[in-house]
Amino acid sequence: MADTKYNMMALLRQGAPAARVFVDCEKIYAQVHGHSHSETLRAAQNIGNTYKEEGHSENVLLQLLKSLEIQIREIGHEDLTVAASYASIGSVYQEQGKLEQALEYYRKDLEIKIQVLGHEHTDVATSKYNMAIVHEVQ
Repeated sequence: MADTKYNMMALLRQGAPAARVFVDCEKIYAQVHGHSHSETLRAAQNIGNTYKEEGHSENVLLQLLKSLEIQIREIGHEDLTVAASYASIGSVYQEQGKLEQALEYYRKDLEIKIQVLGHEHTDVATSKYNMAIVHEVQ
């Protein structure tokens, strides 16, 4: 696996788009570890986040929704990785001005975090803050 990471870093140094590198990582991790392994799921999430950073907004939502579908199927709904995906999707909808959809995904993020972490966790506070920002804009 160290060779894989080294090869991916070499591609980045050569100027390959980061999203392409993460796509390659996701394929390799899935072959080696399976679709439910944390490295595979992290790579899938990174693809969407990288599309967002690179300004490929048309691909962001599709990749994040694909990643979420895989996560729910492979690790179940009550997982912090799934919550993070819901938050990322909410963020994309918020940036697109689709505030009702943003709130829907932020709510799902919050519900999971409360269930897993409890009401008094700082990650729960962050989720509530994200929702408050959307309510403020409405």
